[in-house]
Amino acid sequence: MGLEIKMPDINHSEWQYIGKNKSIRVGLMQLKSINRGAMIDVLKYRREKGPFSSFHHFLQRTKMDAADIAILIKAGCFDELEPGQTRPQLLWQLKSYFAVTQTDRKKGTLSLFEVEASPNLPQPPAFDEETTLQQEVEALGFLISRHPLTLYRAQLNELSYIKGSELKKYIGQRITCIGWFVTGKVTSTKQEQMMEFISFEDTTAIYETTFFPKTYDRFIHMVSSDRPLILRGKVEAEFGAVTLSVDQVEFV
Repeated sequence: MGLEIKMPDINHSEWQYIGKNKSIRVGLMQLKSINRGAMIDVLKYRREKGPFSSFHHFLQRTKMDAADIAILIKAGCFDELEPGQTRPQLLWQLKSYFAVTQTDRKKGTLSLFEVEASPNLPQPPAFDEETTLQQEVEALGFLISRHPLTLYRAQLNELSYIKGSELKKYIGQRITCIGWFVTGKVTSTKQEQMMEFISFEDTTAIYETTFFPKTYDRFIHMVSSDRPLILRGKVEAEFGAVTLSVDQVEFV
């Protein structure tokens, strides 16, 4: 389908998700633990006064507390507004800004510009990829910029498995796959035993699996969207559909 999921952005996101053409912009409502009232005030200001011109313009014109702004930074909401600055640099600016007392700011004895320009202000490099992705999960509850399996790269490098996109090459064979839960449909057999058809994905494709009653009873408690699984079973084809009939499940 080619649908693009865009990161939340302080100048482009609304409270709800918004779709345009073949893209969806994540809404600020997705930010975990964010103060809704303060965020709505920010959106109201933006609609009335226009977009923010810089990070320090945002700090000066809004009344959000430091914890909420840190969530915005970690979620990448200022990445487009401040492409020349790393997220750690923005966090340092935030810390420095709130270190200035309310009295100092009211007196005008120290402006945010002076805080930013201070030679003593650290200029840390960007977070490494793992830290960036972990913070994205903490802020949003899921990954947007990368597939969640990226967080398990080290563990996956030690495993031997078949890519989801290659299942059709192994019809009739037992294989091992890596899967991140997408969705499932529970049903029952004629003997009223529970089973489930589950869609998993890896970095190459979404593929279908079947958890027959014995497998369902033993392993369904392990299936969730919180972590990837090692799935073992036999590849089967019926009416043109290729599925993995799972009989063993482990956590990555």
